[in-house]
Amino acid sequence: MFEVSNKILCVDDQAEITQLLEQQLRGKYQVSFANSGAAALDLLSSQGPFAVMLVDYAMPGMDGVMLLREVHNRAPETVSIMLTAFADVSVAVSALHEASIFRFVRKPWDPTLLMRYIDDALERYRVTVTERNLSTALERVNQRLYEKVQELESTQRLLGRWMQMSPVIAYGAIVGGDSVRLTFLGPNAEAMIGRGMQDCLATPTLWTELVHPEDRDRIREQFGRASTDGIAMLQAEYRLVCKDGSVRHVRDMYRKIAAGGGSAEIFGAWIDVGDAGPAKSA
Repeated sequence: MFEVSNKILCVDDQAEITQLLEQQLRGKYQVSFANSGAAALDLLSSQGPFAVMLVDYAMPGMDGVMLLREVHNRAPETVSIMLTAFADVSVAVSALHEASIFRFVRKPWDPTLLMRYIDDALERYRVTVTERNLSTALERVNQRLYEKVQELESTQRLLGRWMQMSPVIAYGAIVGGDSVRLTFLGPNAEAMIGRGMQDCLATPTLWTELVHPEDRDRIREQFGRASTDGIAMLQAEYRLVCKDGSVRHVRDMYRKIAAGGGSAEIFGAWIDVGDAGPAKSA
């Protein structure tokens, strides 16, 4: 995360300018001073970040544009104000394009105007850094979410493979009044009973078609009487009619969960028990 600094660095090679700035700004802001571009870059490395840099244009060796260009490369969130005694428009244009200057201040300056510019620059810095921090935090959240999604997808793939190999068919159903509607069938259902998720979606009466006619009323009544605490594991034995007409005796291990609106949801698993004799309830 980026530090939300409130520090200001003033850079000017003339001692009288530095002294004047210190008189006007000291006590109102957290201010540091440098007398050259090289010294300013050293301070940026050792004491940064700085929220605002107030830089003189005309300095020997490294002028203000060159300095602020380098500052922009190293710390693009720092807001720059340039002091200049020149009225040359080309200087301003060059600085705007090359060094991303926020404001220009002509020498000699109005102290009130200068402090207003500094306050505006500080606010711009706070907004920029806050937005960058929020963006960084969002990227981290998205990365964690992506990792969790990948983990979940991996778990789902493993679960899907296990369910395909399992001799147990998982199912979900909604029970309401005299009706039972299947909402889910495990991926191995197609191979074991000839019915799958597509049948659930396309055929609301699939449960009625699957459960043997002699067992339907008894099982529907048992579902309706069952507790809806969602904790107790219940069971029943009955027959399923496969798509090819064959009959499977199954033990149904299920839980019933209250869903409101006069209906409840059932999660269960059919276990093929083979020739178990007459279908019964337990």
